[in-house]
Amino acid sequence: MLLGAAALAVLFALAADLVVSARLARALGRIPEAIEDHIVVCGLGNIGYRVVEELARLEVPVVAVELDPGNRFVSAVRRLGVPVAIGDARLRETLQTLKLDRARCLVVVTSEDVANLETALRAHILNPQLRVVLRLFDADLAARVERAFEIPISRSPAALVAPASRPPPRTSEPSPRSPSACRRSSSCG
Repeated sequence: MLLGAAALAVLFALAADLVVSARLARALGRIPEAIEDHIVVCGLGNIGYRVVEELARLEVPVVAVELDPGNRFVSAVRRLGVPVAIGDARLRETLQTLKLDRARCLVVVTSEDVANLETALRAHILNPQLRVVLRLFDADLAARVERAFEIPISRSPAALVAPASRPPPRTSEPSPRSPSACRRSSSCG
């Protein structure tokens, strides 16, 4: 009877340890061992957070990595149930921790062009079939990276915003409500 009670206590302790370890791993941002066909987001600034938020909303498997443990979006992303690793995405060890060999896509959106490019190139070495979305502020650099390194999606935020920020084309005809049109017609009353 004493042996049965001890065995039951050990079994209960093992089960509790398993549950607590899983919850602690999720809270600390450990990447699940079984994750695959997921998207890796590097950088939790405004853009990185929005990307993770949308992917989580769409129930796409996603993991994130952020260099700064005090980043304001780390806890918000963890509340979404997304694992967040704290580390330097430029390092091979960090990318391996993120299970990059089994990922479907890498989204690199830190605020530093050189760090983004270095991360994308290192990821390409680890997984040549990986799709990469790369944020580069310099539009010329983005175009050169696409050509030289065969990274098909390399974008500059300035280049993406430029078409939307242009004023509309002027027409030669004045608008029906313009002062010059109103002088020629009495329809503006």
